[in-house]
Parts: sequence; C-alpha cells; structure tokens
Amino acid sequence: MTRADSVARAGALAAPPLGVSYQRSIQETADMSTTSLELDVRPIPPREKHPSIFRAFDGLTSGQSLVLVNDHDPKPLRYQLQAERPETFDWVYEAEGPEVWRVRISRR
Repeated sequence: MTRADSVARAGALAAPPLGVSYQRSIQETADMSTTSLELDVRPIPPREKHPSIFRAFDGLTSGQSLVLVNDHDPKPLRYQLQAERPETFDWVYEAEGPEVWRVRISRR
C-alpha cells in the first residue's frame, strides 16, 4: 500500500514530506479518489526532483491527480513521463510562469 492509499483510506491527511501538501476538493467528501496532491518541487534539490515526482505519481490511483509547482516549465518531465509511464496520465497547465508553473498531472 502506498502512502497516498493509506492516507486516502484513513480519511485524514497526515503531515506530508518536504515540498508536498494535500488539498481537498469539494467532491472529496463524497469520494476520496478525487484527492489532489500538491507537490512543490522548488525547495527540492535538482537531482531529487524527478524521482520525487515519480514517487508521488506512482502513489496515485486512477482519477487522482497531483499539482506540480515549479519555477520553470516542466516540459522535460512530461517527455520523461511519456517515455516511462505511457498512456497513464493527463497533463494540464494551470499556470505558465514566468515565476511559477503549476501543472495538474492526473492518473488515468
């Protein structure tokens, strides 16, 4: 069981690791599968960013999403996800710089 699964099953949100916060949507009260995880990778050291993002993504179940917050366009991450996790996600920009990028990555 992943951390995201155990948190969703518990119905409560535990303290997240560095750079991660959990947000609840209105729908979540009826269906815990709509949990949105926010992952702010700005404070994470560069070599740990992609592994942290992949761990967070791999912890999602179908219908869940993570909102990635970064200080640059994470386009290279999208290409890496397409290569390593093909046909498993949707990618929607919520903010496109110049200082902050927010991308909602949803698990199919």
